[in-house]
Amino acid sequence: MFLREATVLLAPGEIDTELAFSYARDEAGGETNRDLRLGPSVRVGILDRLEAFADIAVAYADREIVTGDGTLGGEETGIGDLIAGLKYLVVREDELWPDIVLAGSVTFPTADDPTIGNPNRVALGGGRWRVSGAATFIRSYDPAVLFGSVGYTHSFKDTLSGVEIEGGQSISYSFGAGFAINNQISLSGQFFGAYQTEIKLNGEEIDGTNREPMALRSSLTYRISDGQYLEPAVTYGLNDSAPDVILQLSYSHRF
Repeated sequence: MFLREATVLLAPGEIDTELAFSYARDEAGGETNRDLRLGPSVRVGILDRLEAFADIAVAYADREIVTGDGTLGGEETGIGDLIAGLKYLVVREDELWPDIVLAGSVTFPTADDPTIGNPNRVALGGGRWRVSGAATFIRSYDPAVLFGSVGYTHSFKDTLSGVEIEGGQSISYSFGAGFAINNQISLSGQFFGAYQTEIKLNGEEIDGTNREPMALRSSLTYRISDGQYLEPAVTYGLNDSAPDVILQLSYSHRF
């Protein structure tokens, strides 16, 4: 279950619903950002080896910037961006090959448009349409599982607050391992990394907007009963491009 977002676990007609709460905090250079999200996600088995998924969240975010002239910042509450897509198990694991899963998704900018250049306006979403693709590789060595993935996200050009914005494409990668302690509890750890290209405003590249976030996530998955799971997790940012810490608690129920 700790790989539910990366691989195909559902048979045709099966539905997995999840409710997750997360809190992220990032503090650097006199600026503090906090982000709380509570939202459902759903995964549906469509065909053998094929799943559909979607998630959205109610979000609250605030920013506080301490300057020599006082404090700037603001807060915002609303709906975040909607993400929906498909996952397909291309290759099943055998003696030679690992499981290979291909996934594609679309990010719909359902959150309010962020105000470019206004430090008193907090964004709950990216403000632009995005398409993403990823390949995940999974190899099991009972009771352990090793996994890794590579992905790419393209952000489309758009106009926000009267400013044309483009760029910010992202190449991502991750790898990790999970271990089943018994038939109810498993532990997992995962490293995330990405490289994001510079952003252009009105055709001009903005220096310093390229980012290379890296983070480490650890989680415990507990099976409450058949089809019901509880998972607390913590993610630590490993550099200034990633949030300092993200705390998450999710509940999953399979029908």
